[in-house]
Amino acid sequence: MQDVFVNDGSGVRGNLAAVVKAILLDNEARNLPISPDYGKVREPVIRTMHLGRLLHLAEEHPKFVWWNWVENYYNSSIQEPMNSPSVFNFYTPVYQAPGEIRNAGLVSPGFQIINTYSAVSFPNLLWDYMHDGFRASWSWTYPMSYRDTLTLADNPAALIDHVNLLVCSGTMTARTRGILLTALADPALSRKDRVALALWTAMNSPEGVVQR
Repeated sequence: MQDVFVNDGSGVRGNLAAVVKAILLDNEARNLPISPDYGKVREPVIRTMHLGRLLHLAEEHPKFVWWNWVENYYNSSIQEPMNSPSVFNFYTPVYQAPGEIRNAGLVSPGFQIINTYSAVSFPNLLWDYMHDGFRASWSWTYPMSYRDTLTLADNPAALIDHVNLLVCSGTMTARTRGILLTALADPALSRKDRVALALWTAMNSPEGVVQR
């Protein structure tokens, strides 16, 4: 990136368009192989905004302004957006989760706000948003739209392929896929609940939580 900034190939220094292009097309950004030693946990706010974009929250409710109503979001995620305790976000850059990560000499900053409570409470909060909508109070909810995925509700294999692309960037394992196929086979599920379950399960799977 530094070399491109100094010379964009035509003798021009400081060509930001060329720098951005070099960043986006760099081999590490495009073709980095999946490794057990590479990746990071996606923090709750990123996962929440991912969900909102997938289900058209802004399009459905363009005037809706939401965040952390009555501490509900913070209590479930241990993250209060725009109010981090330091310049290092909500966790230290050198945090090492106990166990295999620490033993391998790796760091895992995002794990610092994951504990036995938030590991359950945050996925539950996402399900609440998916089922009832984002909340502005106990009585005011803003439902999202499943219009892109409802057409696949009756085809579990195609639905999983779609969710794999949107949520897991095509990295879903055979194990996760098998879990989803079994769960989606429940005849008691409505079409909307089948789609919601597919999205929710993928978003909380290792492939959906860890950004490679």
